[in-house]
Amino acid sequence: MDLREVVGQRGEPDGRDDRCGGAGARVADLARDVMERFASMTVEDVRGRYSIGRLVLTLGSEEVPVAGLARIVGCSTKALYQYCVVAKRFREDELEHWLARRSADGQPPSWSHFVLLCSVASRSRRAAILEQWLAEPVGVRELAAKMRLQAERIRQTAGG
Repeated sequence: MDLREVVGQRGEPDGRDDRCGGAGARVADLARDVMERFASMTVEDVRGRYSIGRLVLTLGSEEVPVAGLARIVGCSTKALYQYCVVAKRFREDELEHWLARRSADGQPPSWSHFVLLCSVASRSRRAAILEQWLAEPVGVRELAAKMRLQAERIRQTAGG
């Protein structure tokens, strides 16, 4: 049984639910708590990476070469560049707006979603993509495929 199904269940009046081994209400409460903790972890992860990106950007690339800093702190250069790219693309209020939202399965957008959306220059276009993801959450790879398909449709419409 999918935990999201359990979370939506209230069980029988005595707290029993045969689909959950007689502990439906307890399992639903536990599942809700676990999902809230996952969401909280995701939000803190995104905020942490974003703040590192902002910090590196405030120091300037001439002062602190990203590759050298990555070696010193034990982080991959690619990851540190991604932190900077997300910090450049998203204003803090925009990031916080999306972190406060939850998808249909109760989760906020992950760091990987923000990295993917850096390829979208338009704030309104990013918002439309995130709104769609909130309504119909999919993994980052599937979201990337949808974005490529939409971009191709736009190119075809514009070209002919």
